[in-house]
Amino acid sequence: MLVEFLASTLRGLRATPRWLAIAIVLGWATLIFELSAQSPEHLGVTRSAGNAWAMNLCHAPEYGAAMLFVLMALRGALLVADKRAFRLALALVLAFAVSDEIHQSFTPGRDPSVCDILTDACGASLVGACVATIEHVRGGPAFARVIAIGLPACAIAALIATFLPASFPGAPWL
Repeated sequence: MLVEFLASTLRGLRATPRWLAIAIVLGWATLIFELSAQSPEHLGVTRSAGNAWAMNLCHAPEYGAAMLFVLMALRGALLVADKRAFRLALALVLAFAVSDEIHQSFTPGRDPSVCDILTDACGASLVGACVATIEHVRGGPAFARVIAIGLPACAIAALIATFLPASFPGAPWL
């Protein structure tokens, strides 16, 4: 039932005019850029391990949505027509993730982190894999496997992004 609902939703997304899909990508990128220009304290986030993990975990859906929007803007007959389309969309999303981390290096109270990009990649890959599975397989078991692998991967990536940099204070890029 869920897969049928998602397949129907994807059909609707494919009908989005390309100019609107591009506008959505640009709007989402602007929102990410603006949020990353804010210090955690300015956003009302107190520093604790639990909050840090939650903030790092937010990267997954943030960049998962970016992946969906980029797929909408690049789409052909399907959002993920083939592996090449998937790789191109993922490369674009990760290029933006890298630029966002560089941007954060200039924001007081924020630090750039390669580990954040790992969480971004997990979220974007999960959404791309879900879309591809729904469009090509339409099977509940295949979709369930993607979710069963992807969600824990996002959580683990956020744990790495939370605790690995603290373990190596001499490596500010972590």
